[in-house]
Amino acid sequence: MENKRVPPVQFGDLRTIIKDEQWQLIIDGLLESKKSSNEKTLISTNTFLQHWISKALSEVKEKSVALPAVKNTPEFLDIMFQKFIHHNDL
Repeated sequence: MENKRVPPVQFGDLRTIIKDEQWQLIIDGLLESKKSSNEKTLISTNTFLQHWISKALSEVKEKSVALPAVKNTPEFLDIMFQKFIHHNDL
C-alpha cells in the first residue's frame, strides 16, 4: 500500500522495494528456514512480523469503512466475470 503497488508483487521486486534493514534481516532468516524445511515444518513466530500484520489489518479495516458500498446486479456481475474469463482464455 505504501509503495502504491498492486499485489501480488514478484519476490525479486519486493526485495528491492523494502528498504528497511530489519525487514531485510527477517526475510533473510525466513528464506534460510525455508531452505532447510518443507511445507509441514513449523517455525517460531516472528513478533515483529506479527505486530506488522496486526497493525496493517487494523489500518485496512479503518480505511475500508470509508469506501462506498458497491451494489451490482447479478446480471452485471455475470457479464463482467464472463468477459474476464474469456479474456484470460486468449
